[in-house]
Amino acid sequence: MCSNGGRLEFISDVSPPVGLFHHNVLRCSKCFKETLMTNFPAILPVESEQQEPNKRLCIATATNGIGYVATKGILSSLGLSITTEKTFLQQLHKSYDDFHDFAKKKFQLITEDIKYRNNKQNEITDITISLDGTWKKRGHTSNYGVVFITDVQSGCCIDYEVLSLKCEVCSLKKLKLKKNQFNKWYVNHKTNCHKNYNGSSKSMEKEGVIRLFQRSLSNDLRYKQMVCDGDASAYEAVKYFYIKQQQHLREIDMEMEEGANDISDAENEVSSDMDSDAEDEEPSDIDVDDEEDEDTGDIDVSDEGSEEKDDDDMETERKSIALKDDLES
Repeated sequence: MCSNGGRLEFISDVSPPVGLFHHNVLRCSKCFKETLMTNFPAILPVESEQQEPNKRLCIATATNGIGYVATKGILSSLGLSITTEKTFLQQLHKSYDDFHDFAKKKFQLITEDIKYRNNKQNEITDITISLDGTWKKRGHTSNYGVVFITDVQSGCCIDYEVLSLKCEVCSLKKLKLKKNQFNKWYVNHKTNCHKNYNGSSKSMEKEGVIRLFQRSLSNDLRYKQMVCDGDASAYEAVKYFYIKQQQHLREIDMEMEEGANDISDAENEVSSDMDSDAEDEEPSDIDVDDEEDEDTGDIDVSDEGSEEKDDDDMETERKSIALKDDLES
């Protein structure tokens, strides 16, 4: 209270408000001393940092699926202001990033708790899961869908996948840039593009389920049993995925086996060629003798002499037999 007996006067919005964040003062009616008062504690610098009331508004719109136009209409009817659409969307995307980081940390804690309950902290854990998908709007015409997996035993969500047929940033750039300019801009934007799915809205659930199953082992979890609703498309998608995976693994095994057989055959062929070459190079006794005979001619001479000697002996024997027959007669 003022010592002069003055009264405090509340003066609102002494400076332009930043969305729902307002600068107010309390002024003494006697000494005119002013005390700054904001509706929420200020986060400095005020011009660039997201203030608490605006953050809460973004979280409220994000969790309820309300867009900028609808939010602005509600606040206008209450006599409240809102930030520009560009600033609002930047803050909204930051809130989405914070949600995503929070969810990942929460999923990690849930996974550790599941492994602890099953006494398998250091190995892959088999669990039973339930899954379902939803879209931003009904009628299978939505540009956005999400598929989530829940652990049946704990009832906690352990993973999710968001699929988008549209990127708002790309849509705005296409309106402002020519085709060639957009293509050059998209080269750098591609890694941050929100569009991550090409297909029908109805097939988002099947695609999301496959992506979730593909990365299950990265969390040291194996989805052994699956519980789902009457729509069997998710089950068929998972079954087809694993059948194709097993076929691919068998093809790899066959290729590895064929490669091993080819290597073995090549080794055997090389070994056989080496053995045959060794046999060709090894000298034999007969060949050596023949070569010596050809050089000296001894074998040919001795053979001719022995043949002539045999003929003389046979002739002498015939004459002896003929003479004996004559004497007997």
